[in-house]
Order: sequence, then structure tokens, then C-alpha cells
Amino acid sequence: MGTHGTDAVRRVIEDSDLEYPVPVDRLVREHALVNVDIDAKGNSIMLGELINQAGVNEFTDEDDVDRKLSPVFERLHSERHTSLLGRIIRTFT
Repeated sequence: MGTHGTDAVRRVIEDSDLEYPVPVDRLVREHALVNVDIDAKGNSIMLGELINQAGVNEFTDEDDVDRKLSPVFERLHSERHTSLLGRIIRTFT
């Protein structure tokens, strides 16, 4: 099973040989189009879009990645796991 959520973002940072503190602009410049899994079901988002939604400038350490991105992942997860009826209602409201 692959990594998802903040674990996936930390893996991108680790695989990039970046060291903390990680400047987000560099991370986005080099990896904006990398798809990061939101959940174990394979729902994903591009790293650049995720960072944009989080509105962060830097990650000071791994815990900071969790602290800053967990709320965004939770919101994305709940948005993408709405029931069929919920999606239909959201479409027409």
C-alpha cells in the first residue's frame, strides 16, 4: 500500500533530498505536478495545488508538515467521500 496524506508529502521531500526547513516555493517549483494521494483509495491532488490551498511558506520539520497540511487533507478527504445524494445536492446548490 502506498503512502497518502502528509506521509506522501514527507516522502516527496525526502526523495528530493531537501533538508528542513524546506522552502515551499522550491518544493513547488520542482514538484508542483507530483500527484499526492489524499487517501488509501487513490484520490489525489497535485502537490502545487495542495500547497496553494494550505497557504504555507515553509516547513520547519516533519511535524510542521503534519500540522500545516493535515487540516487540508481532512477537508479534501471529506469533500471526496460525500454520498451520491450529497454530491447531487452540492451540484445544484
